Amino acid sequence: MAGKPDESLPHQTGKWADLMGAYRLFNNPAVEPAAIQQPHVEMTRQRCASYGVVLNVQDTSELDYTGYRAKKGLGPIGRQNGQGLLQHSVLAVLPNGQLLGVLHQRWQVRVEAPEKETRKQRRERWKEGQFWADAVEAVGRAPQSPAHTRFITVTDRGGDCFETFEACDRMGHGFIVRAQHDRCVNGHCGHLWAEMQKQPVLRTIQVKVPARAASGPGSKKKGNHKKGLLRKSQPGRLAQVQVRAGRVLLDAPQGDPLHPHPRWVQVVYARELNPPPEVTEPIDWMLLSSEPVQTARQALRIIGYYRRRWVIEEYHKVQKSGCGLEHSQLADVDALRRLAALVGVLAVRMLWLRDLASQSLAGVSSVGQSTLCKSPGSSSPPPAAMRPAALRALMPPLWITVVARLAGMDRPAELTPYQFWRTIAQRGGWLARKHDGRPGWKTLWRGWHEVALLVEGAGLLHRVGEKRCV
Repeated sequence: MAGKPDESLPHQTGKWADLMGAYRLFNNPAVEPAAIQQPHVEMTRQRCASYGVVLNVQDTSELDYTGYRAKKGLGPIGRQNGQGLLQHSVLAVLPNGQLLGVLHQRWQVRVEAPEKETRKQRRERWKEGQFWADAVEAVGRAPQSPAHTRFITVTDRGGDCFETFEACDRMGHGFIVRAQHDRCVNGHCGHLWAEMQKQPVLRTIQVKVPARAASGPGSKKKGNHKKGLLRKSQPGRLAQVQVRAGRVLLDAPQGDPLHPHPRWVQVVYARELNPPPEVTEPIDWMLLSSEPVQTARQALRIIGYYRRRWVIEEYHKVQKSGCGLEHSQLADVDALRRLAALVGVLAVRMLWLRDLASQSLAGVSSVGQSTLCKSPGSSSPPPAAMRPAALRALMPPLWITVVARLAGMDRPAELTPYQFWRTIAQRGGWLARKHDGRPGWKTLWRGWHEVALLVEGAGLLHRVGEKRCV
C-alpha cells in the first residue's frame, strides 16, 4: 500500500490471497483502529522525547462518501444531502514545521440534535466540540525525557471551549487556541475583541498569504451549503498585520454548571491592515494561550506556533488526494475506520518524503553559491545536503546508483542529497527553474514512485544476472 498509495486495494495487493487478507483485516470486528496505529503512535512519542517543545496540532476533517449510497452506518456531513464520517486527528509537529507523526486519531459518525432538545439532553449528548478535549486526554502527558519534552496543543476555532483548556491543564499541556466566541471578559466589563483592540500595537509584521481557489454551494467547504454562497478565488498577497497582546479574564459560560469559574488567559491578536477590496476573509486571529506574552518576541512566537497548524491541512489533503481515502469501495463504516487508520500512517510517510527533500534543497539555497564554491582547503565543512556520506547513511546503494544514472553521473558514490532529491523531483515533473518554488508532496511522490519502479527493475535484472552466472 505504501508503494501505491493512490491505487485501489486490488491494485495495491496484486494477488488474490493478499487482497482477501486485506479484506479480512478491514472487516474484522475484533480489530480496533487504534491498535492498527499503536506502533506508529509509540514511535512518534519516542521521537517527541528528543525535543523540548512539540506542538500537538488538532483538527477535524470530513470524509465524504456521498457518491457511495450502498455504504452502511455513515452519517450526515456538511454537504447538502451528503453522507460520510468525521475524522479528528492530532499530529506531533516541531516548531520549525517538521512532522513527527500521528499521536491520536478518532472517527465518529455525526450525531444530529433531536427536535425540541432540552438543555439537560444537550449536555448528555455527544457533541463535536468534545473532540478537542477528548483528544488531549487520549494523547496524555508528554513523555519523560532528558529534553524535558513539553506538549503545546494548537487548535483552530473549533477548540475554543473551556473543556479544551481544562483538559490541557489536567494533562500538563500548554495551549494555543484561536478564539471563536466574542466572550464577555474581566467580569462582564467588556468583550474579547473590543478589549484587545484597546491594547497597544507591539509590532507590525508581513505575512505571506497563499492564493485560494474558489468554492461554492457544490463544494466540500464546510458551511457553504448552509449559506448558499459562492466564495470567490483570491490571489496570494503579502499582508500587513498588526500584533497586539494582553491578559484577560474569560468569564465563565452562562448556565453551564460544569464550568462555573472564570479563567485567566494570555491573548495575542493579529489583525490585517487595509486588506484589498477583493479579500473577503482578511487575517483576524485572536489566539488564546497559556504561554507568556510580555514581549513582542513572545507574541510572534505564539503566532509562529499557530501557523504550524497548516501542516494538518496538508495532511488531510494527502489522505484524500494522495491516498484516495474517499474512493474506497469498502461498504461498512467500521471497515472504513480501519482503512483510515492505516492510511493515516501512509500520509505521514508521504509528508516525510516532502520534508526530507525540502531540507536538502533548502540546505543548498540557504548557504549561497559563495559558500559552496569555497576552495578544498577551507575550514568550513560543506552543508549536509552536499555531503555524499549523508545520502549513503539514508538510502540503499541501489537507489543511489539508479538516481545517479538518471542524473547523468558516472560515479554514484559522489551523488549528494541535493542532487538526489532534485533528480527525484524532476522525475515527478518539477522544472527546477530559477523562480520555481520547492517541489510539493504530489510532485515528489510521482517522482519517487517512478524511480521506485526503476529500482525494482534494476534489482530483478541483477538477481537474474546472478542466477545465470551460477
